[in-house]
Amino acid sequence: MAIVLAVGLLGPLGALIRLGLAPGPLTTPIFWLVLVLNFAMLAAGVVSVRRGERSFRYALGDLAVLVSVAVTSPAATILAALLARSALLLRDYVLHPDERLRALFNFGSGLLVTSLTALLVSSFDALPWNYVLGVLVASAMGELCLWGCYRLTYPVQLTSHVFRVGMLRTSIPVLVAFVLGMVLLLPVDDYVLVLVPLSAALVWKLLYELAEVRHERATWENLDEHNASLLGRSDELEIASLAAANAVRIFPVTECAITVYPNPQQFGSSGHVVRARRNADQVSVTPLPPNYRVPSAPAAPYVTATEAVGALSAASRVLGHCELSFHGHQRHTRQLSRVLSQFLSSAASTLMLARQHDSMRSYAESKAREAEQDQLTMLGNRTRLYRGGARALRAARSRGRHASLIIFDLDGFKRINDTLGHATGDEVLKVVADRIRALVGRSDIVARVGGDEFVVFAGDLARPEEALRYAEVIAAAVSHTIPLEEIQLAVETSLGIAHAEAGVGISELLKRADIALYEAKVNKDSRPQVYEPRMAQHTPEQLLLTVDLRAALDRAERAPARHAGHVSDSDVPRAGLVLHYQPQIDLRTGAVVGAEALVRWHHPIRGLLYPDAFVPLAEQSGMITAFTSQVVDDVLRDHAELRERLDVGSDAFTVSVNVSARNLLDLSLPRHIEQRLAHHGVPPEQLVIEITESANVHDWTSAERVMRVLAELGCRISIDDFGTGFSSIQSLLQRQGTIRELKVDKSFVRDLAGASPAQSSVVQAIIHMAHGTDCVVVAEGVESAEVVALLQEMGCDIGQGYWFGRPLALAAVTDWTAAWRERWTRAAPHPGQDLFGKVAPALGGDVSE
Repeated sequence: MAIVLAVGLLGPLGALIRLGLAPGPLTTPIFWLVLVLNFAMLAAGVVSVRRGERSFRYALGDLAVLVSVAVTSPAATILAALLARSALLLRDYVLHPDERLRALFNFGSGLLVTSLTALLVSSFDALPWNYVLGVLVASAMGELCLWGCYRLTYPVQLTSHVFRVGMLRTSIPVLVAFVLGMVLLLPVDDYVLVLVPLSAALVWKLLYELAEVRHERATWENLDEHNASLLGRSDELEIASLAAANAVRIFPVTECAITVYPNPQQFGSSGHVVRARRNADQVSVTPLPPNYRVPSAPAAPYVTATEAVGALSAASRVLGHCELSFHGHQRHTRQLSRVLSQFLSSAASTLMLARQHDSMRSYAESKAREAEQDQLTMLGNRTRLYRGGARALRAARSRGRHASLIIFDLDGFKRINDTLGHATGDEVLKVVADRIRALVGRSDIVARVGGDEFVVFAGDLARPEEALRYAEVIAAAVSHTIPLEEIQLAVETSLGIAHAEAGVGISELLKRADIALYEAKVNKDSRPQVYEPRMAQHTPEQLLLTVDLRAALDRAERAPARHAGHVSDSDVPRAGLVLHYQPQIDLRTGAVVGAEALVRWHHPIRGLLYPDAFVPLAEQSGMITAFTSQVVDDVLRDHAELRERLDVGSDAFTVSVNVSARNLLDLSLPRHIEQRLAHHGVPPEQLVIEITESANVHDWTSAERVMRVLAELGCRISIDDFGTGFSSIQSLLQRQGTIRELKVDKSFVRDLAGASPAQSSVVQAIIHMAHGTDCVVVAEGVESAEVVALLQEMGCDIGQGYWFGRPLALAAVTDWTAAWRERWTRAAPHPGQDLFGKVAPALGGDVSE
């Protein structure tokens, strides 16, 4: 570069010494101003011509030299060129510091060609073709000189291609422009001839601006199409491929490479590089190496004449980066930076949404797996058995195959726990689970349904007899000794088998297999027992409990139900069914808006029993209709007293009652509820019928008819434990207008204060979805003020949980109401003041279950 600059400066100096400082025929100040502007504008002007993927840039500076030597002296031409190019050099040094070397090169090479042209023209006659010949020869000599400077500066092999390109770049536009100018303007005065380059430059500038406007409009339209193509995409690889393919269409590049970094929140995410090339039909995808280190990305896109690099960042997280390779030298403009920033922002935002979608989907899948998985053995649980078994049973029947259910437990397992400890017992269960898992086929379902009870559902049997051989293989594998730290433990099993018959569901099949298992234990037979109708008797323990439940229902029908708060010690053996009530609080106002009725059973021997201990017996024994009718009647009887004890208005208070899946198949249920509502004088809109989301309803047509009639009656239908069952958004939308309340399961709510963003997003999505279907949202399991505050921010309507109050007997409701009002008065003395962030934890001390 120093050689070029030296030659460029020595050329004008030598030429001026050789020619002298004669000003020439035109010496007015206007002339000098026009001449210098002529040189400055044309020396700064470059015409870019794109041919395919290559771009050619033609300089216009030689056109100024040609016109100047035609109208004035060679010395004046050199002085004007020196002044103009010095001004351009100063401009580039100030405005474009990153192109200073290039500006110095243009300064030296331009003065060199101007000096050579002036010396040659001064030796010829003043004829037009001599001017053209002088410029061409001077351009050739200048290129040869620059070529020599290249060879001295860079020790590389330079072919004649450099010389040819330089000659074409300088001589072609000079020759064309001069020939046209001479033909049109030879008879015109010389002053007008001086203005020709200025006019040509202005016309070129106008055309250039028009082309830039069209190019900018096309670029933004392509960017809009790019943004539209990314909408609704949720796959990272698809997003990156679309973005790379769109980039080669939006920008003047030969290649675009988008690197997507591994997702730190997704296990096993490796990241990838997507490359798209111009005129290529497909993009190439390359996985990142396992030891890939994420580079530090620039805060803003970095753009040079040959490439551009920008980070794909959204929400303060860098998801990847994009590399663009320009063809030829690309001028860095403000528009290019804006378009590139918009392109990167759109791609990064879509990638972020895709990752959030993946996180929510992974979280939902993990929760679904947890809901169907036994956490100790990693086998399925009872829920997995019911859901998967029902599908497998339908599939087996459609294929004409046979299905059987095998249930077994470990004999004397309680003795193992008592003597060796529960940790050893857990290890035994894990070994047994591994052995079963290694035996079963891919279409079989394995589940742990109790402490030491395991179930294998075989849904692809050619004959029912194969189930017996299958069970014997399982028994042999499980009975092998289990090596522990110090002993070899031998275990024995008892097995029961039930064959799937027409009209028998998975629940009944499990019940029959359990009866066969009980038969095997009673007979102390090590061989698997196959269910027979004669075995259809309850186990002694179940039978006694069923008899006691029937007696409790008979006593309840003869006398009003009792409550735990009304029962004395002497009354406990004959107390029967009791009701507890848990308050429901409006999260906006702190007012008590309802209560959920929870049924308990004071058993004469076993004490207080919860619903899971006796509701299944009521369903199996056919008492569920009488049981539900009695509970509903008792709740409606308590309604007025409960409302009085809670000191709430008569219009805004509701009481919730759970009903069984079997009740939904009872078409007489709505009529019975209507009669009891009228008998007790309770408005239908103040009764909420709760249906557990995981209810195993086989006939949804009848169930929907019952729910629709209840809703038309005025009762509010609520989905309990929402988020843990198998209902879908589509089924909820189909029942829109019938279902008016969703109760978010406590597994989502209890730990909401410390939950991950994905879990919080699930709760927020449930609330938005419920409000979108005009449903009231009740959050169960509220146990802290922090959770209350988060639910308020999410727009939840009602809260229920230990933070507000535990389930209470009717007699204890009055004391709770007084305490709650004291808390309200102390924490919120002014209307609308936030109560929940200021009061102490729940009444009664500890809020843990």
